[in-house]
Amino acid sequence: MHQYFDPKYHRLVFINTRTNPLFWDQHWRKYNIQKLYPPKFSSFDLVIKYTKKFLPPGSRILEGGCGRGQNVYKLCKEGYIAEGIDYADETVREAKKYFPQLNVQKRDIRHTRFPDNYFDGYWSIGVIEHYYRGYGEIIDEMARVLKKNGFLFISFPWMSPLRKMKAKLNLYPLWEEKLELQKNFYQFALNANCVKKNIKKRGFIFIEQHYLDGTKGIKDECSITKPLLQKLYDSPRPVMRALNFSLSLLSSRITSHSLLCIFQKV
Repeated sequence: MHQYFDPKYHRLVFINTRTNPLFWDQHWRKYNIQKLYPPKFSSFDLVIKYTKKFLPPGSRILEGGCGRGQNVYKLCKEGYIAEGIDYADETVREAKKYFPQLNVQKRDIRHTRFPDNYFDGYWSIGVIEHYYRGYGEIIDEMARVLKKNGFLFISFPWMSPLRKMKAKLNLYPLWEEKLELQKNFYQFALNANCVKKNIKKRGFIFIEQHYLDGTKGIKDECSITKPLLQKLYDSPRPVMRALNFSLSLLSSRITSHSLLCIFQKV
């Protein structure tokens, strides 16, 4: 993975593998599909925790870019009317094959074909950063399908204080618009203030934010610690998972890889 700093938009550009439907089909093949649908959920589960905070069971919720539909499954188990859409054909097909009662469909998040003002909530987890030409059409569609007073839960990699410091110290090569690099565009680490401003323009008010993956932010940005932290990050052992959680919690305001922002449509 190669990272570049784009001074025009104050963001990072990640170059690795182009993210198209084939990429995501290959990505989801790596996961044991049975483990994506556990009989019980962690009390720390992000989607369940914040959905319950703002929306009662029975609310209609869409996840745009749902992958194998694991969050749709969790929400349905908790009493929500949940649907998911994704543009990766095999990924959607496998989800429906394994769990046919899930309402998961192949659709474009920029043109969902749902009615106006249809959903009470919309989850978008790590999606908007993968669109090199911008996410404007995506949030236009979010605003269209959400009801008045509905909630948008959206996460994305961001320019954390750690990344901003590295950019100020010129520790990233500068981004140049080169076709050979654009062909292998993976994602951005976005300027959070710009994302919030663009969403507010679509008729939303900002409610709150949460810092995600502090450990990942350190290991990805500090190469000297990566081998050790990668073991901690990947370990299934309870003690290591507890250490990972504690480190992430303590460092997240400075190092977090992603930001979860919650908005309400007015």
